[in-house]
Amino acid sequence: MKSEKSNRKWSQTKSNKYKQYFWSRFPFLFIPLSVVFFYSEDIMEQGFSEWEDLGRLILLSILPALVVSAFILSVRWRLKVKQDGSRGQVP
Repeated sequence: MKSEKSNRKWSQTKSNKYKQYFWSRFPFLFIPLSVVFFYSEDIMEQGFSEWEDLGRLILLSILPALVVSAFILSVRWRLKVKQDGSRGQVP
């Protein structure tokens, strides 16, 4: 009974640490990646002629930047946890 409580408490603590780690670093990775993806699109040369162009810009620049940023931060978290040899404690 006690071990279940401590495991639940530990998983909540670990989750909170991950959320803090993730959200404190996400903007610093997402914004530069968004800018890079945004300027690498050829739509910047053509301009926005229709609403579809704006949707295409969001689909091809913002969404990949979001996915790549989240993936990189998740991998970095896992590597930090593995290096520490602990249960998710970040130095």
